[in-house]
Amino acid sequence: SSIPLNTSGARGHLSTESGRPSPSLSGSGAGLGAGALAGCDAAGALTFGSAAATFGLAHPTGYPLYLLVSRLWIEALPFLPAAGAVNLLSAACAALAVACLFLLLHDLSARRSVALAVALVLASMPALWTQATVARVYAPNLLLMLLSARALVRFRATHEPSRLGAAIAWAGLGLAVHTITAVLGPLLLAALLSRRVSWRIRLTLPWLVLPGLALYAYLPLASSFEPAQNWGDPSSWPNLLRYLAREEYWQRAWVRDLSDVLDILGQWAMHLPAELSVPGLLLVAVGLVGLARRDKTLLFATLTIVGANAGLLLSHGSRNDLLVWYRYLLPAFTALLVPMALGLESLLRVLGSRFPRAPMPFAWGFVFAALGMLVWQAPAMDRSSHTLAEDINRRILERLPPNAALIADGDNFLFPLSYLHLVEGVRPDVTLVLQGINDLDRMVFARDQPLF
Repeated sequence: SSIPLNTSGARGHLSTESGRPSPSLSGSGAGLGAGALAGCDAAGALTFGSAAATFGLAHPTGYPLYLLVSRLWIEALPFLPAAGAVNLLSAACAALAVACLFLLLHDLSARRSVALAVALVLASMPALWTQATVARVYAPNLLLMLLSARALVRFRATHEPSRLGAAIAWAGLGLAVHTITAVLGPLLLAALLSRRVSWRIRLTLPWLVLPGLALYAYLPLASSFEPAQNWGDPSSWPNLLRYLAREEYWQRAWVRDLSDVLDILGQWAMHLPAELSVPGLLLVAVGLVGLARRDKTLLFATLTIVGANAGLLLSHGSRNDLLVWYRYLLPAFTALLVPMALGLESLLRVLGSRFPRAPMPFAWGFVFAALGMLVWQAPAMDRSSHTLAEDINRRILERLPPNAALIADGDNFLFPLSYLHLVEGVRPDVTLVLQGINDLDRMVFARDQPLF
């Protein structure tokens, strides 16, 4: 059955009945937490908000650390709705990731002005900013990856085993947020096998990855309590293995042959200026040439992260994963900021050899240019007025007859409906069937129950 929606007067998106965004679900401004139920792509993020708020499960591979931290964040901010609190977690992690990149670049001998300019490029990067305003795992995961990378950089400078151990531990926590953290594996292995690391250290430090991996025990534990959002029901070993292997997603893989790979690589290359800017890409090229001449280890690290990120995505990504949602390439984009900073350093050294007083104002000119990018991007990244997902799904629930059953499917309906119903408590009399998430074989409907 269908439920009519009044869309008269809508321009671009539906407004609420009052003409204002709902204060409970929309954000309060550009950047931090703007638009908790914003737009169609952001609607899919509500699976994390509802899962964290109800001790349920999100889609595979489960993201246990993210769900647990999100729940703590919701409890720590009781004055915010759950969706707004978890959005704010993404914003905070994105800001900390920018700060961590600044420290990492400074550790690599980039002057403060250069490190700040390139860190601001990360802050203005659409791939990050779009993830700083929704409840998704990518900003927290990038923070943990950067913490691991910085510990590796410090180990490279000091050869202290504790630095390498920290890198492994941060990576383990990153794996409990998103498995893309595995792209750091070759770098961690190379560090463990370096000549200055003893066999005793090689045999003991890898165990530090286990605390992060142990968090995956939360998934079958939470599932055993049969939460309302119990994706894949990983309470048994067979279901858990299927869940962690993302079995249902492999059939969506887009790449079939080499021509597909070349086409996608071409699309990614054309998108790079949108993330790094044309001047930034020129600096990346200069930096890569410099690394090839002076620091092949750092060149290997950069190209390994880029190549591993691209390879993992090509191996199983759907069309939207590959060509629409560039958040999956965030580790690769961030890795390219290292040669960008070193390219800017090389440019300043050449400039300083001819004009000794020029590097300082020139470097700060890049800082203000990066700040300009940040300000220019802000209006496009503000989702505080994007209430389409909330408006449609709230009206669907409100217009159901009493005690009806609603079968929901598709990200743009399934996740907002589950959040509104399970977390906000909209229409508690309705039986919401989460098709594609829960086991429908157990569902029993009354013969006279209205079914939609």
